[in-house]
Order: sequence, then structure tokens, then C-alpha cells
Amino acid sequence: MDKSKNFQNAENGKSALVLGITGGFGRYVALALKNEGWAVTGITRSKAKLDSELMQFNIVEGDATDIEFLSKIANGQDVLVYGLNPEYHLWSKYCKQWLNTSLEVALKLQLKLVFPANVYNYDPERSPTIYEETAFSPVSSKGTLRVEMENQIKNFCLAGGNALLIRAGDFIAQNAPSAWFNFLVEMKADKTILQLPSDDSITHSWAYLPDLANVVTKLLEREETQGLETYHYAGLNITFREIERSLQKVRGLPVKTKRFPWWALAIIGLFSYQMKAVREMRYLWQKPLALDDTKLQNALEGTVLQRSLDEVIADLELKRQA
Repeated sequence: MDKSKNFQNAENGKSALVLGITGGFGRYVALALKNEGWAVTGITRSKAKLDSELMQFNIVEGDATDIEFLSKIANGQDVLVYGLNPEYHLWSKYCKQWLNTSLEVALKLQLKLVFPANVYNYDPERSPTIYEETAFSPVSSKGTLRVEMENQIKNFCLAGGNALLIRAGDFIAQNAPSAWFNFLVEMKADKTILQLPSDDSITHSWAYLPDLANVVTKLLEREETQGLETYHYAGLNITFREIERSLQKVRGLPVKTKRFPWWALAIIGLFSYQMKAVREMRYLWQKPLALDDTKLQNALEGTVLQRSLDEVIADLELKRQA
């Protein structure tokens, strides 16, 4: 793809191809990049279900896991944003395979890879606060797989590739199909229903996707660096007690709390690998796990965007009513 033929002319001369643009990370990074003058192209299997927000981008129909197709669409881009994420029960089958395809293309075309890392790589018992240099200590099959994926990226960089890896907690966003927050918090017209996956006094790390995407964009717009860059985004390290108070304060409506039915997942998991895979990650709700973002703060000289919990809830409520 010749840059001069891009659907959108980049105001800053930079272009990005976003894989998984209909997912949470892909969507919000695409929006943040466009807001800063980037030309953004996205790949989707079908345009039929695209909403108006996504239709503003150059969207190409096709299979982002097909190496020939991806190579053709990625040619002429500067950055490859990796937002592909199969359903939990398909992780072992597709995660490494899909990533490998993107890494091959990025290496061949010399594109910078942007990859959203998570906290699955760590054991909260051993590392309640994690830094960029903290050794991996996975305690689940999903964690082991994520470590293997990050090793794929390290090898890609050793072979001459460039990558930006941003690690964050669970996502919060209106349009994030698989985000835990959307399963646990239901904002109704007359009340809020809040499901508690753990004791309400245990802290949990969250990342408001519009803010995280803003950080990714700022990192990409710095002077070009070589090899692997890894940053942690602290986000909101909060308890469900704080979430309940904020929902009550911002919405002015009663909040009904109830326990998340882990017991039901245990039963359903006997027959459904998908539910078994979800239940495997319960340990991340039972112990606090925080990310230290001192390195990120220093790199961006104190301009890291992180709205308060009240501001995040207010923004979600505003979008819900729109």
C-alpha cells in the first residue's frame, strides 16, 4: 500500500494499521492516533457491524491472520497496532499463531509493533507490585501463554524488529466487548447493579482505555527508538467499595451489590471450557496486584493521562445517555 493512496491523509505524515479495531484496545488507540493527525487503517472480517465511530477510518475487509493479505495492507504503514484477542477458550490454539503472523510482517516491512500486555504473567503472592524488570511468575495456563507471547516479541526485536509493549490492568470503556468492568457493572436508568468478584476491600488495577490510548499515542510520537520498549501504566488501583461509592455519587442512584457467581462457573466449567478458562483467572481478584509506572511518568515527563474514578464513571454515564 502506497502511503500516498491512504484513505486519509496523515496530518503529521504518520500512518498506523490497527488489527482488532472493533475490540477495545484497537478502537481506542485508533481514535487517539486519529486525534493526533495519524492516518489510521483498520482490518475487519466484515464491515456489516461497524458503528459510526469506526466508519470514520479506512476499514479494509479481510483476514488479519492471513500473512499475504496482511503484508499487502501493511505495506507503507509506520506502525502495526496489535489488538487481536481470541476468546479465552481459543487462546491456546490461536494466540501465538496470530501474533507470529504479525511479527513476520512487521519485521519484513520494518513496522513498529504496539502490543497490549497484561498482568497474567505474575503471581500476586510473589509480586504485589510489579515493575518493568520484575521477573515473570505465571500461575495459570493463560499466564504461561502470555509469557510465551512476550518472548516471541523479544525474539522479534533481537532479529531487528521494534516494539512498544504497554502493560496495564483490566480495561474500562464503553466499547470494549470483553472488558470485565462491563460484565460487573450494569448502569440501568433507575439503579446500578454491581457484582463483586472478590471482597470489596481488595484493590484491583484498572485502565480507562481512552486514557491508556492517549499514553500509547504520546509514546509513539517521541523520538524513534530501537528494539523493545516496555512500560507499565498504573491506571486506577481501587477497591470495589470505592467503585460503589463513586457510582452512587456520580449517578445519584441506588447501587445494588451482589456476589459474582463463581460457584456457577465451577459447575458450568465441567461442561464448558470457556467458563473453566474464565474461572481459572479468579486468583487475580483475590489478591492485590499493582503496576508501578515511574518509568512511564519519567518518559512522558509527568504528562501521563489518568482521570479519577469519578471522572471515569461520569464519562461512562455521559456516553450511556448519548
